Amino acid sequence: MKIKQAVIWMISLLVILFATAMVQASGCVIGTGGNPGCSNVISWGSYDVVEMTKDAAKADVGKAYMGWCPYTGGEPYAKKLSAATAACDCPDLHPAPGQCVTSYCGSCGNPITKCAPQTCTNDCTSGDTMCDGNDLIVCGNFDSDSCTEWGLKEGCYFKEIAEPDYYCQSDDSVKEIEITEGFCKDVAGNDDYCDDYTYSEKKTIDCGVTQCSGDTYCENGDVYSSEECTVRGCRQSTGLCFEEKTGGEHKVDECGESESKEYCDGENIVKEDVKRGCKDDACYETGSKVVVDECGKDFCEEHTKRDPYVKEYVHDEETCMEGEYLYCAYDPGDIYDYCLNSDILMQAICIEKDHSFVQHDCNAKDGCYDFTYEDCKTCENPYDGLCSGRVCTRTGKIYRDYSCGDGACRYDDLDMQDSDDDRIDDRCDDCIDVDKDGACDDVDTCVGVPNPTQVDSDNDGFGNACDEDKDGDGYDADEDCNDWNDEIHPNAEEIPNNDRDDDCDENTKDKGVYSPRQALFVELVYDETVIVPGEEFQAIVIVTNNNVETMEDLKIILDIGSMERKTGLIAKLEPGKSKQIYMVIKAPEAEGFYSLRASVSNDAYKRIIYREVKLI
Repeated sequence: MKIKQAVIWMISLLVILFATAMVQASGCVIGTGGNPGCSNVISWGSYDVVEMTKDAAKADVGKAYMGWCPYTGGEPYAKKLSAATAACDCPDLHPAPGQCVTSYCGSCGNPITKCAPQTCTNDCTSGDTMCDGNDLIVCGNFDSDSCTEWGLKEGCYFKEIAEPDYYCQSDDSVKEIEITEGFCKDVAGNDDYCDDYTYSEKKTIDCGVTQCSGDTYCENGDVYSSEECTVRGCRQSTGLCFEEKTGGEHKVDECGESESKEYCDGENIVKEDVKRGCKDDACYETGSKVVVDECGKDFCEEHTKRDPYVKEYVHDEETCMEGEYLYCAYDPGDIYDYCLNSDILMQAICIEKDHSFVQHDCNAKDGCYDFTYEDCKTCENPYDGLCSGRVCTRTGKIYRDYSCGDGACRYDDLDMQDSDDDRIDDRCDDCIDVDKDGACDDVDTCVGVPNPTQVDSDNDGFGNACDEDKDGDGYDADEDCNDWNDEIHPNAEEIPNNDRDDDCDENTKDKGVYSPRQALFVELVYDETVIVPGEEFQAIVIVTNNNVETMEDLKIILDIGSMERKTGLIAKLEPGKSKQIYMVIKAPEAEGFYSLRASVSNDAYKRIIYREVKLI
C-alpha cells in the first residue's frame, strides 16, 4: 500500500513539473513578492520582453513602457507606465534626443524602456524647393529619422550650341551661333524651378571692299575709261566671302555733236555757233552766244483766280517753240487746268514770267453742303408722321467730294450714306443712332440694340441690354446659372451649407464632404498687358486644398496654345492650405487669341482651367 501511494505521488509530481515546463515554454509565470499590483515575474517563457518594451517605446516616443505579465501562463506584453504601475518603483528615464534607454523597476524587476524624440535642426518645410548651385533641391525626409532635410530634385544646368549656316550682312559674312543654356531659377519664397533661355552670338568675317584702278582717254569725241577691279563681298548663296577680278572699257561721258545751230535758253531764244569735243580726257565746249529774241510772258490777272472748284486757265502771249529752228511764237493758246490722274488736279497759275501748275488733292477736299432736290412726297416729313400736303422741293445736307475730269475739278454728289435713316448723310451727321434709342453710336453702350437707360451694371462698356455677362464673372448668361451675382458661376468654389448652387453644377453637394472636383481649387494669375508675342512672361498657379486630408505629389502643367509647356510639383499640400507656383513660359510668335491652360493632378484628384490670352 505504501509502495502504491509513493508511485501515485511520483506520477503527480511529474505531471506538475511537466505542466510547469509547458507553461514556461509558452507563457509567463508570476512569482510572489512585490508591491500590490506589481508582482515579480520569475519567467517570461519564450518571449524577449526587453525587445517588446523597446519596440513599444520607439513607436510612442516620449512615453515609458514596462514589461508586464497579466497572469501565470498568459502572454507578456509592453504596458505603458501609468499611475496603476507607479508602485512598481520604476526609474525616471532621461534618454538623449533621438536615443532610447532601458532599465529595470526596483519593486518587481520588470524591464522598462523610454525613447526621446529627435531634435531637428533643419527648419525647411517639406515640399519647398530652392537652388543649390546649378541643382534644384527639395525639402523632404530622405533618411530614417523624423527630420526633414534638403535633397537633390533635379540637375538644372545644361548648355546646347547649334551653328546655322552663314548669311550675309552688308558686305560681311556672319555666322550665327545659337546657344541654349539651362539653369536653376531662384525665386523668392523657395518656389524655384529649372529654366532656360536662348541667345545668339555672331561671328563676323570682314569680306573687304571692292578696289578699282584705271585711266580715262578720248575716242571718237567722247570720254572712255579702262578699268581693272577686284570685287570683294559676301555671296548671298553661300554666305561666305568671295573675291573676283574684272576688267573692261566703257564710255563715261558723251561730249555731244561737234556743232549746233541754236537752242532755247530759259525764256529766250539763243542762236550760236558751238564746237564740242574731247580733250585731256574731258569734254569741252567753245562758241559765242547771241540772244535772238525774248519771248513774252504769261497773262494771268483776269484769267485765273486759283479756285480749285472752278475750271481755270492762263494765257501765254508768246512762248518758246521748237522746230527746225527755235523761235518765239505768238498766242499758243490757253493753258487749262488738267488732271494728273483721277485724284490730283493740276491748276494753271502764273509764276514769274512763265505759266506753271499747283497740285490739289481732290480726295482731301470734301465736306457737307446744303442742297435742294425735287422729290415729291405726300407728307412734308414722312419720318415724323406729320402730313401737310404734297411737297416736291426739299432741302438738306449731303456729303460731296471733288474729282478730276474733262479738264476740271468738279463736285460729285455721291450716293447718300444714311445708316440710321434720318435723312442726314452719315458723313454730315453729328449723331448717328442706328438703334434709335436716343444715344449716339459713339457713346451708346449697346450699338444696334435699343438701350435707352444705358445701364451697365458691371461697368464693362456693354449695357445690360446687350451684355452677355452682366455680372462680369467671365461666364455668359447661357452657361451662368445666376448672371446677376459674380460669385456664382461654373467652376466657382462650392461653399458648404449656404443653400445655393455656387458652381452651377446640381451634382455638387452643398452639404457634407467635398467631392474631388470641389476639393482641388486652381486659379491662374498673370498680367496680359505685358505679354509680348515670342517673349517670356510670368504666370502664377495658385492651388488650394479644400479637402479634409493632405494631398501629395500634385503635378502642375502650364501650356499656351499647345506650343510651350512648363511643369512643376507640389510634394505635399495640407488641408485648407494654398500654394503659389511661379512659372515662366514663352508666348507664341504670332499675334492672335490663345488658350492658356493650367492642369493640377495626382492619382486621386485633377483640375484643369483655361484662360483666353490675346497677343498683340
